[in-house]
Amino acid sequence: LERYAAQLPCLHEGLNPRDAKTYPHLNQWFEAMETTVPAYACRVRGNPSSWRKVLTMAGYGNAGVPPSVVERMEDFDLEEG
Repeated sequence: LERYAAQLPCLHEGLNPRDAKTYPHLNQWFEAMETTVPAYACRVRGNPSSWRKVLTMAGYGNAGVPPSVVERMEDFDLEEG
């Protein structure tokens, strides 16, 4: 789920699995895992920036990553910055 939360907003504009208004139960799951499960937070949890970088290696063939995806990835990197 954390991979989807990092990658889906890059692939589909306006799709944010962590949006509490649109997906309240999913957001509650993320909050619970990140705040109440120590093993997840310190051993298992990935890094959103790293999950987005995986998109650059995903199966886009020889065409590379679509420009719209690259722009969204850069926007999210700046937000984390």
